Amino acid sequence: MIEVATFFVDLNVEFMGSPGSPATFYRNAAGLMFASVKRVMPSARLVHLTDMATAKLEAADEVVRVKQEAQLHDPSSWPRPWGPRVEWGKVDAALATLHAEHGMRTPGPLVFCDTDIVLNRDLAPLFDDDFDVAVTVREKALHKRFNMGFVLSKPTEGARCFWRAFKTITAGLPAELHEWWGQQITMAAMLGLESRPNDMVETFGARVRLLPMAEIVPAPDEEPTAELSTYGVHFKGQARKPWMEGYARRLGLC
Repeated sequence: MIEVATFFVDLNVEFMGSPGSPATFYRNAAGLMFASVKRVMPSARLVHLTDMATAKLEAADEVVRVKQEAQLHDPSSWPRPWGPRVEWGKVDAALATLHAEHGMRTPGPLVFCDTDIVLNRDLAPLFDDDFDVAVTVREKALHKRFNMGFVLSKPTEGARCFWRAFKTITAGLPAELHEWWGQQITMAAMLGLESRPNDMVETFGARVRLLPMAEIVPAPDEEPTAELSTYGVHFKGQARKPWMEGYARRLGLC
């Protein structure tokens, strides 16, 4: 049985260019993402990764919580100019911890999936490949090359080694570097910037497959008017967020 885990924390501030209230958008998006999982993988287990205060996502079979220090509810308290980034950095550090610890202990195949992804196909065939961890990568955007919003992990010793190293390296970064880029820096250190899609990288005792994002979970340049043949669609970025609900409606998810 495949487990699909997503990270969602309630935020009460306008954040990252999301339409409407970010908390409302991402909670609704998470519901659509989970619904898409059940459409193509009815037996999948759904896990909500979050902080100590956020209410559990309704469809989740389990909630896993981590204590984090971020105070995102009162932007007037943020120091300038680094305030919002440093505060978000604390969330990034908490997310890295959740990813790593959950990756180390999950007893079966695991997918870390962002809330703004809609799945089109059963992900089981992706696990037929001989890897411990698989990461989707962008070919052109070197500054945000690794898509941590769609990562596969197997219950192997190699995967546990990978997540252990991921946690250690990320925890050692200065607070300022956690501002969304923290995990990118860690992945660059572990996988290198010379690696390319479809490469198998051996690092820290793990075999890591780099999957081409454009072929697995693309972020479309135009609003999709029909179901795509890829494993999923990533509605990443301000321009794509409004397309997610319409696409989910075409699939009968809402």
